[in-house]
Amino acid sequence: MAIPLTYNLRSLTVRWTSTVVAVLGIAGTVGVFVAVLSLARGFKATLVASGSAHNAIVRRAGATSEMESVVGLDQVRVVEDAPGIARGSAGPLVSPEVVVIAAFPLRSTGTDANVQVRGVSPKVLAVRDSVKIIAGRFFSMRGNA
Repeated sequence: MAIPLTYNLRSLTVRWTSTVVAVLGIAGTVGVFVAVLSLARGFKATLVASGSAHNAIVRRAGATSEMESVVGLDQVRVVEDAPGIARGSAGPLVSPEVVVIAAFPLRSTGTDANVQVRGVSPKVLAVRDSVKIIAGRFFSMRGNA
């Protein structure tokens, strides 16, 4: 047992540069792996904490995100009439929403910043009970709408 151990220790001192490169390579790989796993766990924790077991998002078949999905008004009526949909004093607790990307110019850099904007109905406050208006009032539509 002493001979292989002695040989390996002598080999480390003779080939110290390749040993350092190997150790740094393994350490770098482990570091990247830990960083990726940390990001994945953080995303999962964010999504779990920000969601609600009482809410569901309805998208069209084949859509991988809200941005790709289009659900027509006739399909919204089907969802509103579906069994299992919660009801409040104003009817079914369904809030059809429009999600778009809007570009806003930044004064500091002169470039555009993409911002996700969500169009909601007044029912959104009943559907998303974690949303509160702390100042001002809910928007209203004026004119012939």
